[in-house]
Amino acid sequence: MMLDSEFRGSSDSYKVKRKGVKVVGRYEFGPYRILNGSSGIYKEKGSSNFWTGDAVKEAKFSSNFIFQGVLYDSILVNTATTSVIAIDEKESFALRSLFGWSEAEITRKEVFLVDMVFSDESTNWTLIMSYTSSGEENTTLPGQVPNGIQGKLVNGDTLIEIIPETNWDNGKASSVLKPLEAYLFKINGETIGAVQVFPINKLMVWIKKDLSESLKDVLATGAVALITKSF
Repeated sequence: MMLDSEFRGSSDSYKVKRKGVKVVGRYEFGPYRILNGSSGIYKEKGSSNFWTGDAVKEAKFSSNFIFQGVLYDSILVNTATTSVIAIDEKESFALRSLFGWSEAEITRKEVFLVDMVFSDESTNWTLIMSYTSSGEENTTLPGQVPNGIQGKLVNGDTLIEIIPETNWDNGKASSVLKPLEAYLFKINGETIGAVQVFPINKLMVWIKKDLSESLKDVLATGAVALITKSF
């Protein structure tokens, strides 16, 4: 992923490894690792209108894991993903039934919510990612970032923005042949951390060296949460 040369030079970089084949992988990088985890409940519901062709489908999935940092040896991480797909049919019932014509706008909205409960119970953080994509087809290839995305990592006092990065380190953009999913963690416009989520064989995390151990643990937890969302 594309990183500012100053940030890259002042950061520790870690290659992420996965152990085990469970739904929640036991990822580890540098001094950080997932100790154990489990998948939660998958729920799905939907509704449709026979006459208009409109439909809505909602799915929810949850998981949790225990993460070990440097300052905090036990961080409870609870994740929940809510996905809503809405189909807005443009053609009339007559044209659809008689000629099979269909022109539908498909909107996919997804919210990824992560609660981080630290071992001292005084430093809890929340990560929120909101993804939106729309078009005539609802297809998102691996590593492809939706066209609308917002992310934050907050604890009430501190706001860390999560910004998608779509360029490789050579300046070339993510593509079907060479997809990339990566995010920058920023405070007041300054990059303090980064995570490369896709490709799966190039999982990476960067954390600025001069940060407090507490903030490093927060960034490491946020980074691994984003990795578990995809894999």
